[in-house]
Amino acid sequence: MKFVVVQRTGFCPYFLYTWDGLHTCWLPRRDLAKQFTRNEAQSIIDLLNAASPVAVNPVEIEPATKGTP
Repeated sequence: MKFVVVQRTGFCPYFLYTWDGLHTCWLPRRDLAKQFTRNEAQSIIDLLNAASPVAVNPVEIEPATKGTP
């Protein structure tokens, strides 16, 4: 299963589009989000959340494809 890295805001969620270890690019479109394994996604969110420990909207992971509830 693949996962995406997401940061929720008050208006819409932003999905991680590019990641090279130093630079990030966020887009509001899930279909363009970069997909990761769970371990890769977890290490990325750990790094991003550690870089901004008091962030109002912490970075999370969720499945790449959302099923219908």
